[in-house]
Amino acid sequence: MTATTDKKITMNKIDESTLLDLVLGQVAIPKTVKVVDYQNGDIDRGDKGLLYWANLQVVDTEQLAKLASIGMEDNADVLKLKLANYDNQNLADYVGTVLDVSNAGLVFTKSRATGNRSAEINGVAFRQNFDELEVIKK
Repeated sequence: MTATTDKKITMNKIDESTLLDLVLGQVAIPKTVKVVDYQNGDIDRGDKGLLYWANLQVVDTEQLAKLASIGMEDNADVLKLKLANYDNQNLADYVGTVLDVSNAGLVFTKSRATGNRSAEINGVAFRQNFDELEVIKK
């Protein structure tokens, strides 16, 4: 569903997909990013074995270039790129590379649920299959 200003959505019909469509019209989405760091780990699922997960910490290359021109590249906003279908591959080689994220999906990031408090949306992140990462500059 694409959000437009002339079409109203009833309050009880808003799901995450609809909300994401609404937000996307208001969020600056970079086409290329530079990898500055990564996080990875695993979750023990008992009989199902380990589930590996990974995120790349990235910055918008356009924003980075503008900030670097005045010596303030350390102030670039760090974004998250969640990797789907990650199977414990080495991510160190990606640090410093530039990736094309123009075809990456977007998902909400959420806080952790605690006690009887449910997880809350706190941002937007890229999501892409590990084997579809497209390095455009090393």
